[in-house]
Amino acid sequence: MKTNRLTVFVLLILLAVGTSLSARQTNVTLPDVSQKAMVSQRVGLTDITITYYSPAVKKRDIWGKLVPYDKTWRAGANENTTICFTHDVKVEGKEIAKGIYGLHMIPGKEEWAIIFSKNHTSWGSYFYKKEEDALRVTVKPEPAPFLEWLSFDFTDRESHSVTASLRWEKLRVPFKIEADVEKIVVENLGKELRTLPYWFWRGTYGAAKYCLDNNVNLDEALKWVDQSISVKENFFNVSLKFKLLDKLGKKAEAVQVMKKAMKIATEQELTRHAYSFAATDKDKCKKMLLDNIERFKTWSSYQALARFYNYFKDKENALKYFKFALKKAPVDQKEKLKAAIEKLNK
Repeated sequence: MKTNRLTVFVLLILLAVGTSLSARQTNVTLPDVSQKAMVSQRVGLTDITITYYSPAVKKRDIWGKLVPYDKTWRAGANENTTICFTHDVKVEGKEIAKGIYGLHMIPGKEEWAIIFSKNHTSWGSYFYKKEEDALRVTVKPEPAPFLEWLSFDFTDRESHSVTASLRWEKLRVPFKIEADVEKIVVENLGKELRTLPYWFWRGTYGAAKYCLDNNVNLDEALKWVDQSISVKENFFNVSLKFKLLDKLGKKAEAVQVMKKAMKIATEQELTRHAYSFAATDKDKCKKMLLDNIERFKTWSSYQALARFYNYFKDKENALKYFKFALKKAPVDQKEKLKAAIEKLNK
């Protein structure tokens, strides 16, 4: 009796396995009618990715018919449409944590609800539950040129924000996404500077410069630039320390640091530094270039001042200093200087 039951059990298992293998062997891969698509955009360091299946209009009535008003819709076809944020963001001004969300919508004639569900693995909107919402915002749909295939895109890109839009038929449904770029970058710098870049001058220099350029995290930036200087002191990191100290109101210390920076700078570094003031402080730029001539007395220092005068349309002084440069220049530079002089004399 026991033997017969065991035999039947084994036969049932073999039958099930055989059926499963048969199904796998006879199924083939065919394209979905509504094909899978993906679109991504980076804002600062934050990646935003929307994954969806794209149905076609096929001469059907879409809004209020194929896609009913006032009912939850998967914002695409087949599986959940999903949206992924690699960092915390704001959608239409409301905060949402980083992660992957099921993206659902409730279409309306005048406004739409955009829903971000914590459940992103279900099939379509059939299993949607309101209590799983992470965020819900309301937006206004807009008329748009006809589009046969449902698509998502990113427009109105700015350094801190982007607008994501569902587009289909003659409608566009936009929602704005914002990232706190400076906060995210500073947090990321803090992590990266606990690894290999900390031991190279460019890593901590770049981090400190970002903070200065964006007026954030200045106290820690000062520590980072000190680390950069300890690894390899140069004009770039010492002059950056001057700017940080000046920004922090430590004027006396800043002056001493800048004196040191000027002493260790090469002619090329000082020339670039001088040119950085051309648009904001013409007199300062000129004085620095004149100081370079006094200090280095090279053909290139005269050329740098000639280019300054040429930029500001002072033909007489530009010619004067190009000619000084020509007298001192090596043979391989003379033709270039002659050409500059000839151009000014036309």
